[in-house]
Amino acid sequence: MTFPVVEGVASTGANASALNVPYPSGIAAGDLLVGMMGVNGSGGHTWPAEWTVLAYGTSGSNSLSVACTLATGSESGTFFVDYDGSARLDALCYRISGASGSVEAAACDSGSDNAPTTPSLTPSWGSADNLWLVPLSKDGGTDSVPSAPSGFGNLQSHGAGSSPGEMVLCAQQDNTVGTYDPANWTLPSSREWVATTVAIEPAVGGAGETVDLGADVVSVSNTFGNASIARGASSGVSSTSSAWAVAGVARALSASLSSHSATAGELSEFLAFDAPLSSHSGAQGETHVRRRLQTTVSSHSTVAGEPDQPAYVLSHPAGGDLPAGLYDIEITRASGTTTLDSVEITGGTYVVSAAGSPLLGVVLTPLFDRTGATGTRKCYNTRATCQDPENYDPEDLALMFARPMAVLPKGLLAIPSVDAIETAPTRLNIGAGSKNAGPFGSRAVATVTFRDHPSPDRLVDKYPGDRGFDPLTRGTFWTKWLARNPYYQNRRLVIRDGYV
Repeated sequence: MTFPVVEGVASTGANASALNVPYPSGIAAGDLLVGMMGVNGSGGHTWPAEWTVLAYGTSGSNSLSVACTLATGSESGTFFVDYDGSARLDALCYRISGASGSVEAAACDSGSDNAPTTPSLTPSWGSADNLWLVPLSKDGGTDSVPSAPSGFGNLQSHGAGSSPGEMVLCAQQDNTVGTYDPANWTLPSSREWVATTVAIEPAVGGAGETVDLGADVVSVSNTFGNASIARGASSGVSSTSSAWAVAGVARALSASLSSHSATAGELSEFLAFDAPLSSHSGAQGETHVRRRLQTTVSSHSTVAGEPDQPAYVLSHPAGGDLPAGLYDIEITRASGTTTLDSVEITGGTYVVSAAGSPLLGVVLTPLFDRTGATGTRKCYNTRATCQDPENYDPEDLALMFARPMAVLPKGLLAIPSVDAIETAPTRLNIGAGSKNAGPFGSRAVATVTFRDHPSPDRLVDKYPGDRGFDPLTRGTFWTKWLARNPYYQNRRLVIRDGYV
């Protein structure tokens, strides 16, 4: 193995409620993109759907988020990162080659002194030729650039000289340790800050040929490697295609496997998929599967391996978390089908044991898709999540939404996620005098457009402390709301307009 390589870094910043962050130049399929955004504010950060948020933290009026995605090779221009409010935003975007795609970050440290601490991190894969990053967000963009932790170089920053003050920074180091607790940063003066530590696993290679596919494998195609396939494909494998390796498949796919495709390794598959398995596809490993899925297995797909497979991890088809709640789960293996009723999913994913015969398919049905569910788990006080719907006793819930503002009126418990409001008044067509309207005129119409964002569930869940997870890191407000409230038609909407 060799260390992942930082090929380029792009940066930007603005006083705004969102950023168009530039992609680094020269992006190739399979490159790892790592982004970080520092904000002179404590609101939520919303990254594009294909990005995975690794860490988020706040300290007073300062916040930091770090996210990553695998490049398809088609990235160009900019991508959009939203902020829940309006503040000074600064961002960095790294392009990294030679990475396996496994990236982990420590929970953020925060403080208000001049020596930000970078938290210790033990990545799940342990010791390897790891690339370590230490992102930092701090107030005070007019300060001189801080000093990076000892041993870290290639310091990148954006925001110096900005007003209001904000700066996002990151430095890097190659190190083979399996646990790392980096030294502190050094700031010119005490500031509010948020910091984390990121580990990036190197691509797994072998003693012989390495095959890297940057496009579709289609129409009875074959790709063989004597030692390994470092990446099986960065686009679709379809139509009776094959991607084989005598030693292993370090990464099988970063896109769909479909239509009688096969991806196999005689020794191991380190990461099977970043996208769905569908339509009679197969993924097999004779020894073990270290990580299996980052998205769903659907439509009679096969995920198989013989002696030593820890688990299959299923998440949302779009690449995000499964909405928290109760599900009926149907697991189909070569030996038969097992049905599990009213399974509670709280962590954003569902894990299927790899023990037993090959897995052919998994179907997860939200509880509101069937009737008569009963149980003891705490619901979200909606009919769709109620486990005894025959005795469901509804209560009124009024939620207030507002446009994002720097300061909302004191005591107003409003969610600042309104993007736009359009209204058209009632118009009478007396005597059918207008040919552009019906004989009775036209009714008033109101259209409200909302932005989506992370949510702590404080206003919509009576039991957030009993869930065993942080709702701010599990899905977004509207994805969770629609999953818990599928019967949302005919609800009352009141629009109030005024001044403070």
